[in-house]
Amino acid sequence: MNNSDIHFRLDAARLGIETEAFKNSNLGQFLLRRAEEEAEHLLQELVNLKPNDIEGNTDIRNQLHVIAMFKTFLDEVESSGKVATQQIREAEQQSD
Repeated sequence: MNNSDIHFRLDAARLGIETEAFKNSNLGQFLLRRAEEEAEHLLQELVNLKPNDIEGNTDIRNQLHVIAMFKTFLDEVESSGKVATQQIREAEQQSD
């Protein structure tokens, strides 16, 4: 693993650690909880909308997509950080 790869993986590992810490923080927990509550509220609104209300359906689906992507992005960054950490450990073991 060259220096560029190491720096890239270290950055990814750090970002993953920061993301995990954020998700476990009071603010992170609050935002994730609020996102879930909002998604539940939006799903109920979607159920109550008339099927031919295309604009309303589209708006709610877009909002649900934003909530889902927020959680997905956090999970992806955290997961990438864990993978990078494992790759760094493996590289260190190979160099020993």
